Amino acid sequence: MRIRIAAPAALAVAALSGALLVTAPSASAATSPVQISKVQYDSPGKDVHTNKSVNGEWVRLQNRSKGTVSIKGWKLTDTKRHVYTFGNVTLKKNQSVTVFTGKGKDTSASKYQQRGWMIWNNTHDTATLSDAKGKKKDAVKWTKPGKGYVTS
Repeated sequence: MRIRIAAPAALAVAALSGALLVTAPSASAATSPVQISKVQYDSPGKDVHTNKSVNGEWVRLQNRSKGTVSIKGWKLTDTKRHVYTFGNVTLKKNQSVTVFTGKGKDTSASKYQQRGWMIWNNTHDTATLSDAKGKKKDAVKWTKPGKGYVTS
């Protein structure tokens, strides 16, 4: 679960419930027009070297603004500094794009990192979205195993 509230309240909720700790984004990230809407960090089934298994990991971004937004040059990273850089991608109002870890052919709705192995850690990691200038726009963090995904 992704909670967009003050960080101290998120910490208290996580501590009391034993749920995944998902930190709230900074004020600038909370107002970003494009945000991380879901992370599937644990590929269903066993973690194996097949492209299907690797593509079981993905991150979905959504344009939550009232207009069209270009994310050309924006970066999606994990804590180990694996980086995916967006090419010429434009998202219309409410449009989303899913970034798969494995190999595939890019479309307007699906992008592929072209990797041969998983990058999102099943037990703890952070998916961070930054603009072309390196300014953090959004982040989703998990600190222990859960359902295998987090949403906002």
